[in-house]
Amino acid sequence: MKAIVPDKMMTNENRKLDHIIGRMQTDTSVDAPADLIKFARNAFLQRSLAKAPSMLERIVAVLKMDLAPNRAAFGERSAGGSAARQMLFDAGNSAIDLRVTENGNMFNIRGQHIGDQVAESIQLESKDAKFTSKNDELKGFAFDSVPAGKYSLTITFASTEIVIDEIILG
Repeated sequence: MKAIVPDKMMTNENRKLDHIIGRMQTDTSVDAPADLIKFARNAFLQRSLAKAPSMLERIVAVLKMDLAPNRAAFGERSAGGSAARQMLFDAGNSAIDLRVTENGNMFNIRGQHIGDQVAESIQLESKDAKFTSKNDELKGFAFDSVPAGKYSLTITFASTEIVIDEIILG
């Protein structure tokens, strides 16, 4: 029911509102066909797209320490009896510890990632060969019977990748 208000007391907004309400009450238009309404609704549905590749932060590890077997490290009085070459790499908030032992003309590599993240994959790669490994419960990994050559090590996490560009075996 419409209130009767003198025209002098009506504001411009009230006149517009009364006009719109009057149009709505006298509307005799017909709804759009059901198939057209369905088409219009489907046009606005969210489509599932293929997952877009995310940005992966790549950190290049820097060699901080390289202890060769049977060679005295700085500050030691004599060469130790260790048969393993130990290398420590710095990678921002992480570190990579590698121990390389010679087994005939092949090499065994034992490593450990020191940091908060758990690796999804670990790959040792050269132009001729590719080796993969998984983390153990202490974030350790291993590669056995690796031939001599120049390798790169890539440790991939959810949003980060640590790369050691050059490991020379032999």
